[in-house]
Amino acid sequence: YAELGTFAYSSGKRVTVFVADGAGFEAEGFVFGEFEMEWPPRSGRTASFPEVDRAEWMPLDRARERVVKGQRPAFDRLAELLSAA
Repeated sequence: YAELGTFAYSSGKRVTVFVADGAGFEAEGFVFGEFEMEWPPRSGRTASFPEVDRAEWMPLDRARERVVKGQRPAFDRLAELLSAA
């Protein structure tokens, strides 16, 4: 395990990110939570949606493209650590 650092999102939220060796870890069989929101907007009806749609392994460059802007510095730090190893 290693700490990649603490990163601030544009919202002001601060997230501390850790990394671990995932060898032998299968990215399948997860059960994700759901959240509720009014949908369609201004309809007065509430619908449930999954918080995450899936988990999968992918190359670092591809993963970096798929995360939100505030998470990218953590991926940059991970790339630095991997290139130094």
